[in-house]
Amino acid sequence: MYATDTQDTEATAAEMTLCITALEQVGTDCMKIQSDAAPVFFMRAAYLRTVAPERIAVGSTFAGEEAQELIDAGLAFAAERKAEEYLARDEHSRAGLERKLLQKGMEKAPVSRALDYLAEKRYLSDERFAESWLRAHTLTKAQGRARLLSELVSRGVSRQIAAAALDAFFVEQSEDDLCARAVEKSLRAGRTGDKLVRHLQQSGFSWRQIKAALAAAEAGESEEGEGAAE
Repeated sequence: MYATDTQDTEATAAEMTLCITALEQVGTDCMKIQSDAAPVFFMRAAYLRTVAPERIAVGSTFAGEEAQELIDAGLAFAAERKAEEYLARDEHSRAGLERKLLQKGMEKAPVSRALDYLAEKRYLSDERFAESWLRAHTLTKAQGRARLLSELVSRGVSRQIAAAALDAFFVEQSEDDLCARAVEKSLRAGRTGDKLVRHLQQSGFSWRQIKAALAAAEAGESEEGEGAAE
């Protein structure tokens, strides 16, 4: 089945011809192309592999693999523009952005080339995503290094990049303070005893941090109690 599908695809590409009927330069590296074989499409010269950009002109005809190369360059440009829409709203990891584009029905190869281009231009950065995600996430969720590392990795960030982002994050943010916040929030939610400890461990805090935060919370309650008695 797969061999037949591959042969059919290769045969279609070999038979394809594309004659350019209109051309407009819309940017330093971008062209708007109209042809007899496809609707109007945009492409970036950087996505061409073997076709020289100067060969693309009104009246030029491309056949077989070269015609397919122009179409693929157009698909990569479409993926790039959609990716830019997502990046304009928020930072994304490469893996997360790829997943969104594939869910839109885009093909993996053009998507990969578009993301390579965006990463090269630094419009897409796993490092920047990790830093941004940590700041936003910990505003509402008090979690420790271990849990935050796991969360970043689950979003497609490499362990090396995630660890570096966490190192930078914890220069400014105290993990002990996050643990104290987690204890306070858990106590308000009615967690006590073993249930409370398990929750804090699952939130990524070490036993040392948990023990210190619980002791501080207990001391604070004792002081409040003594103040009320007086």
